[in-house]
Amino acid sequence: MAVPVEHTDDLLSAGPVGLAATFALAQRVARAMRGALGATGTVLLQASGEDAGQSVRHLHVHVVPCWSDDGTVHWPEPPSAHVVEGDPHAALAEMFE
Repeated sequence: MAVPVEHTDDLLSAGPVGLAATFALAQRVARAMRGALGATGTVLLQASGEDAGQSVRHLHVHVVPCWSDDGTVHWPEPPSAHVVEGDPHAALAEMFE
């Protein structure tokens, strides 16, 4: 697990420096898992907000080692059935203007 030193509730409230340091640490942990454990892949899991499954009010990133024979699934199944009215791509694009 990678956790920033400075407290922040979640991804949305994290500052750029703490966020960058947290993900740099996650990268170091993933490399260590590859070298020490022989992991052939890694998955980063991070939930922000109760509806995303966040249970601890502190930003943290789980670094999960993976191997070809472990049989795990790390993507939400089934995908969300929530329907957004209008064009979601256009709505997101507006947020970046």
